[in-house]
Amino acid sequence: MYYFTCIGDTEEALREVRSELEERYFTIFSRDIYTGAPWLEVLPKGTSKATAAKKLMELLGCGRLVCFGDEMNDVPMFRLAQEKYAVGNAAPALKEMATAVLGTNDEDAVATFLERFL
Repeated sequence: MYYFTCIGDTEEALREVRSELEERYFTIFSRDIYTGAPWLEVLPKGTSKATAAKKLMELLGCGRLVCFGDEMNDVPMFRLAQEKYAVGNAAPALKEMATAVLGTNDEDAVATFLERFL
């Protein structure tokens, strides 16, 4: 198992699942920023978007990481990146870490950024 996400009707149900899994797996509990639904992500310990990005950087010989994010599962990747951009409707803590805050997902802000700079 590499990764799975559970979206629940109640926070209590997902917290129970998390308590069963958190010793063996890396878990991230949050609320979906778009719907407010409770959200649980489960990954093998020692993995994250950051570890995947770091591995890709090594394989491709990249010395710079530019990333985009909206949710708390992006925090490890933001810590690794030289440039990090949060969308306007991102989690507040992620916006604080960002190099800059773009427009919202609904405004296709990431696509607009990429078109402008690539």
